[in-house]
Amino acid sequence: VKYNITGHTVADKIVFQSSSSVSSNDRFSKVLWTYGDGATREVTYTAANQPTNPATTVQHQYQAAGADNVTLTVTSAIGCVNNLIKKAIVLPRVTVSRDLQYLADFETGNGGWQAQVLTGDASSWEHGTPISSVFTLNPQLHGTKVWKTNLDGGYNALERSALFSPSFNISDLNKPMVSFQSYVQLAASDGVVVQYSIDDKNVADPLKTWFVLGAINQGVDWYNARDITAKPGDQKSLDYGWSGSDILQWRSSRLALFDEAGKDAIYKANRVGFRVALACD
Repeated sequence: VKYNITGHTVADKIVFQSSSSVSSNDRFSKVLWTYGDGATREVTYTAANQPTNPATTVQHQYQAAGADNVTLTVTSAIGCVNNLIKKAIVLPRVTVSRDLQYLADFETGNGGWQAQVLTGDASSWEHGTPISSVFTLNPQLHGTKVWKTNLDGGYNALERSALFSPSFNISDLNKPMVSFQSYVQLAASDGVVVQYSIDDKNVADPLKTWFVLGAINQGVDWYNARDITAKPGDQKSLDYGWSGSDILQWRSSRLALFDEAGKDAIYKANRVGFRVALACD
């Protein structure tokens, strides 16, 4: 059983394409898609039209952001049944303009941001009110709720996870910029990096292409380390990010968005998503 998922927002009709096959002495009699939100789609073949490799393509539009377990179940003519479960992460779609900025304070909800383990057992990212002896929240500046790795503790050993933003249309902006506040306390070998992607693969797809956003000496409070041992975001070189535990204060990071050689164009992109990728050695 094999299939691919294309699309990743509530504004998309998510495309599911099967490339499943059976042995030459058998045929497919039924293909069942279960989308994880209660909806299903079944394709049944008559005895005269049962294929050996049905390249079925179906579409489904999710009504809410979230992480759904998609199941493709195939049944052969001789009664063999097999299935494959994949995660489909669905994100909000946000259009930003010169008159309409995007601001997420996470006070009334998680903002549609989605956390996902990249490799390993679990993600420690949680949304809510933190319990911490390391930092304090100023309600006037930070509100009372955040995204944090474990609201009442630290991140997991050997964790490789990411927090995904909504998908943005920034084509109307002449001077786009990303800014956020963060509090970073990491081991020297661990790190966290911001990456972006403009392709249409689902964000849960390990083949989706991610590029590091910015570099050291760019922007304000943007990265303080390179050659991070844990390689946050599975970078091919340089291994930028934030690391260490020496800065005991909130950072206000800002970076203007511009195209860089060797990376997909982000300036004026009509579909760009970001992720905060954590890696622990």
